[in-house]
Amino acid sequence: MKKKLRTLVLLSGVFVLLVVSSNLKANEYDLEIVVFLNNGNPGTELPRHGSERHAKLNEKLQKLSSRTGSITPLPVSLGKMQGLVENLNRDPSYAVLQHVTWRQEVPLISDAPYIDISALTIGDDGSGLSGTLRFYHSPLLYVDVLLKYVPFSDPELVAAPIVNSFGEVVQDVPTAIEIAYYLDEKRRVKLTDLHYLDSSNIGAIISVWPIDDAIE
Repeated sequence: MKKKLRTLVLLSGVFVLLVVSSNLKANEYDLEIVVFLNNGNPGTELPRHGSERHAKLNEKLQKLSSRTGSITPLPVSLGKMQGLVENLNRDPSYAVLQHVTWRQEVPLISDAPYIDISALTIGDDGSGLSGTLRFYHSPLLYVDVLLKYVPFSDPELVAAPIVNSFGEVVQDVPTAIEIAYYLDEKRRVKLTDLHYLDSSNIGAIISVWPIDDAIE
């Protein structure tokens, strides 16, 4: 009887391991994100680096960027959103800044890694796209996205401040490098749906799907 009970316990343990293993695999997802610049309908707000809100977002991005690195996104050669990207590229109102994909498990928010989705064209002057994304459940599926885009500046096109007859600055006109666009959003996501996140000048489209439906 003891031998039979021991065998049943061992078999039960194997069954539990198989179930756990199966659940872990089902807990894996492929994510794809497209980040784009909206050139056709720019926002009216002057996006200054020096604003209090942007200073806080910049500080937040620096902290989150220091916590990335456990997962590296890869450029997409053939993805779920390839047709959408092609449409964006054909429209002069938009400019695709980044298109990457990666695979990960969906952890609790406390264990969720931050993914670096910065573009590879970051300039020495800080221009280009930088950003992070976090994918987690609590218990529904969510993504937290923080993006910053600084246009590339032309030293010959730097605007000068406006001064009065006494040489005093009456209007400080920002140079190109002083301008930055931010997107900071938390969004609940549904599997296989397209999720649009946008601000006045920069946007992102995110898709999440189980690995069985992924394009390898």
